[in-house]
Amino acid sequence: GFLLNSAHAELGGNPKALNQHPVGENTAWEYALDAQGKMWLAYYGSDNLLYVRRTDGTELTLGAQDRDRAMSGLALDAGQDSLTLMWRDKVPEKTLNFIPNLAATGPLPAPLSVGGDSQPLIRMEVAKRGNDAYLLWLGEKPDRETRQRYHLYFRHIKDGGQTISEVTQVMPSIYPMWIVDQKNIAVFSWVRTPEKKVIAIRHFDQASGQFEPMVEIAQAPDQLPPIYRSFASAGRWLVMWLGQYGDGKDFLLEGAYSEDKGKTWKHFAFESVKGLDLSYLATATDGKGHIALAFSGTRRLRDDNPNAKNDVYFTASADNGATWSKPRTLRTDEQQLTHAKFPSLS
Repeated sequence: GFLLNSAHAELGGNPKALNQHPVGENTAWEYALDAQGKMWLAYYGSDNLLYVRRTDGTELTLGAQDRDRAMSGLALDAGQDSLTLMWRDKVPEKTLNFIPNLAATGPLPAPLSVGGDSQPLIRMEVAKRGNDAYLLWLGEKPDRETRQRYHLYFRHIKDGGQTISEVTQVMPSIYPMWIVDQKNIAVFSWVRTPEKKVIAIRHFDQASGQFEPMVEIAQAPDQLPPIYRSFASAGRWLVMWLGQYGDGKDFLLEGAYSEDKGKTWKHFAFESVKGLDLSYLATATDGKGHIALAFSGTRRLRDDNPNAKNDVYFTASADNGATWSKPRTLRTDEQQLTHAKFPSLS
């Protein structure tokens, strides 16, 4: 079996197992810190039940135990002293389950079914802001008007689950990505139709409860892998993506930023690492206009070299994304004999 571990420097290298039930090698798991910095953990066991570890270390079991189940997908966010949680079950039909407030103590509340007829898939996001929660997920219900099968869907949960908005189809996409703060919700998409291929945004207006019309950010290539990030930094919104050009081997890390809440955008690209097929991208900001990016990747496809090693690169901006340092590797030539992947920033 495998363990989900936690360790601090003062423990002297003795990690603490967080899971009480066996998990598989590729198990899905997520964690969130509440307002006091206490950790909630959710993970799928090898029995396909969903387990939630409360901040006091006790575990709850979620999922039907009196019938077949096929649970997948996981999104969570922590509030003051509770957890907001969302997951999917395919049996007996595709259902998106949601718990708006799982308290640190007490019984397990019954989940709400929130996916409507969207046919939800495993890609999903949830954000808790005060007593409200916002849900974003990918569904595969075909739409005759858009002539697309995959769309992003949205719901706004108010008053701790007492008031639930209708399901809103936001726009065609395959990657749920957004920025959420106390006043704004910005949903990003790679829109790929016979007429256009663009990176786009729709802004949710809190006052009206409606999404504003779609704004095109930049032209996009025919192929876009799931290296896709959006975040806010000192009043700017930024979105980044990895484009595949030409025969699919000309990878290019690109981005854009907006200073007017998504109305207009300025594009940038990291030409010096063109051809690098990214395996991971991490971002960090300090809220004062300093941004750091760390990413791993290899040029195995461009160079037709299946033995090429993944390496880690770092770049930073001191002017809130207007200009960037030249991406550089963090390892010496001797260290590049091995793979380096999945960098982390904080």
